[in-house]
Amino acid sequence: GLARWHHKDEILSPGAFIPLLEATQNLHLLCYSVIETVERGQIPSSGWVSINLANATIQRKDFQVKSQGLKGHSIHIEMLETAVIDSEAEALICQLRERGLVICIDDYGSGYSNQRLLAREKIPFDILKVDQSLIQLLGTGDRAYDLCQDITVFARRWGLKTIAEGVETEEQADLVTRLGFDMA
Repeated sequence: GLARWHHKDEILSPGAFIPLLEATQNLHLLCYSVIETVERGQIPSSGWVSINLANATIQRKDFQVKSQGLKGHSIHIEMLETAVIDSEAEALICQLRERGLVICIDDYGSGYSNQRLLAREKIPFDILKVDQSLIQLLGTGDRAYDLCQDITVFARRWGLKTIAEGVETEEQADLVTRLGFDMA
């Protein structure tokens, strides 16, 4: 599930607090909190937890220390397609993968799709998560369908699993199944 902030008498969704954490350059604190939760063995009923890594977090020296205890397939590291990864960050991602973590590209298709990130053969991606903004266009015309079909074809060719994010209608569910997405 997504991180939630229990504030007074209400529970805030990530959309309510992530922009503030990003603006104040404190998003790494949420990442570290998730890591500590995992280290205490508190894995959700889904059997896995995702940790979203922003550029600022992955570049931090203390992230390398904090992430040393992470091991196993129950942890997914999610990176935005817009991530700028230097050789040091690339090495860290490879180390995380060697320890059994699953490496994902999140929100693929939400902006300027970064084929250059996908094409970097040294980064061992496992999952390509197609952004809901693209999935929401399925059923509105041929272009969205064709684009999603191309994404699933190249993902399969490269051995990547695919996830369609934000499936909201039965028609979308049928289309992502027909397109060959692994999960929705």
